[in-house]
Amino acid sequence: MAKAPTDVEDLWRFIDQIPYWTAKKHGKKYRLMYQVYTHLKYREYGQKFFAGVDKRNTEYAKSLEGK
Repeated sequence: MAKAPTDVEDLWRFIDQIPYWTAKKHGKKYRLMYQVYTHLKYREYGQKFFAGVDKRNTEYAKSLEGK
């Protein structure tokens, strides 16, 4: 957290540098994880998952409206 951005202007530096910090700390395990989870197939699954979360949250909120 010491390297986390402190303001919005610093956010892009953090996004650009975090893969290098993590790779240095975790080595080959990080490289494999990064390759797997940045693959397009996982991105599609992630988008579908979060679309479902939005739908479920909306339905839940509607069920609470009358209470």
